[in-house]
Amino acid sequence: MTTLQTQGECLENRLENANRIVAAGYFDRAKAIYATGDKNTALQELNEAIKFDPNLAQAYVGRGYINLDRSNYPEAITNFDQALKLLDKLFEEKPTDVWRYLTEYPRTIGLRGFAKRMINDYQGALLDLNQAVLHIPNSPGLHLNRGIAKSKLNMAQDAIEDFDKTLELDPQCALAYHHRALERLILKNSDFNAVLQDYNHLTKLMPLEARFFYERGKIKELLLKDKAAASEDFKEAIRLEPTNSDYREQHTRLSMTSLKNSIRVRLNNNFFRYLPKKTKR
Repeated sequence: MTTLQTQGECLENRLENANRIVAAGYFDRAKAIYATGDKNTALQELNEAIKFDPNLAQAYVGRGYINLDRSNYPEAITNFDQALKLLDKLFEEKPTDVWRYLTEYPRTIGLRGFAKRMINDYQGALLDLNQAVLHIPNSPGLHLNRGIAKSKLNMAQDAIEDFDKTLELDPQCALAYHHRALERLILKNSDFNAVLQDYNHLTKLMPLEARFFYERGKIKELLLKDKAAASEDFKEAIRLEPTNSDYREQHTRLSMTSLKNSIRVRLNNNFFRYLPKKTKR
């Protein structure tokens, strides 16, 4: 190798290192800007980072995360795909950097699984989330998303197990209570009282969500045959959302049924009151 070639390679290496440093600067600035809520500028900074270092996997992850925020799920999946390819390449080239790989890969594939779930690719989401949970078993978010994917694939019992795990890790996760209640209703031997308990937790955690009171009211009315308690839930749903005609209709229907039953009982009592009494012999 000639001296000129050696000097050329050294110059190229220096340029690559300089580009990596510049890219890292853009990436750090993107994180700081994202924290202020300025997603557009953060995305521009990430694009600049990728221009200087096309192998910066974290920049693709960041770009994917912003696309998740924007509900641009197909673009997010493309970003995560590229990040995962780069992480695989990094591991092949530097197998000693295993801890970085084991940290970033599961998180990225979990994000891709969420994005796939949001475009109704439930099978693809499940495959990604299985891998993520394998490496990050104590993430309530991963178990929640996997449970939802399983429920969409008609795997009710498996979904419930994921929601159980979610609530074990995060007892304040309202979505897990809601989804578990819905899956419990699907089971053949449904425990309606367990469903009610899930809704009780749910309404405590989200006391301003009218639809949860409405749904609990339907469960009390149709499954537990407790029309008085159902009526109270419908009242609360109406209080929270006065313009909802469905809530008003259900409450009116129950009130009319209760009134008819009350009148019927009163008429029967009056009928028996005026029957001639038996005379003693």
